[in-house]
Order: sequence, then structure tokens, then C-alpha cells
Amino acid sequence: MWAASRGSLPTVSPSHGSLRFVPRAVISLGGVGDLATFARLVPVLCGPDIAERLAPADTLAEVSPAALMPSAGAVVMVSGLLDRLVPP
Repeated sequence: MWAASRGSLPTVSPSHGSLRFVPRAVISLGGVGDLATFARLVPVLCGPDIAERLAPADTLAEVSPAALMPSAGAVVMVSGLLDRLVPP
């Protein structure tokens, strides 16, 4: 999901990059769509300091799919009914 929208990041962002291709659809299997909301649960579910290693709090807007402009294609999110990390 993130890679499909990264072209919408500010050009000064180290995460910015031009899209080498534009996907017609993105399928996320158990992916987190809103990292800012999920970040508060990470220490409990995944262990301490994991969120900060993946994305420091000041960069969540640059890596959270929910904060980015929509991708050009359709987005399908699939999660399991018993998934305790990313429930449906």
C-alpha cells in the first residue's frame, strides 16, 4: 500500500520516490493501513521500541498508508477474523 502511494510524498522526503510502475490494484494481506493509530498498540503486541525502529513518530505521516494520498489503483485489505494484531 505504501509503495503505491509514495509518489505523493514531498520531494524533500527521504522516502519520496517516483513510481516505476502504477499498480492497477494493491492487495494487503494482514497489513496495517493506519500506522499512527496502530503505533500505540505496537509495544503491547510486538514488544518495546519496535515502532520507533520501524518509523520514528515524526515520520509516521510519511509511511502510514492512511496519511498518504490514495494510490491510483484499487486497494483490497484482507485480514483474518482471529488476527489479534490487525483485526478486520
